Amino acid sequence: MMLFFEDLRKLEDRTIQLILRELEQEDLRLALKGADENLQEVIFKNMSQRAADSLKEDMELLVL
Repeated sequence: MMLFFEDLRKLEDRTIQLILRELEQEDLRLALKGADENLQEVIFKNMSQRAADSLKEDMELLVL
């Protein structure tokens, strides 16, 4: 079974939080860089404010 990044919108917050703990930050950073703003917000709201701010900053510095 394959999970697409867009499928995260359908998951409960607690499930998203569990998934985020298992992801490498570099993979998350790259994946979110190309995601739409609504999906980014789903991810950011399931992170601590500090982690979300750090990830946003890293994404701004990331050049694809």
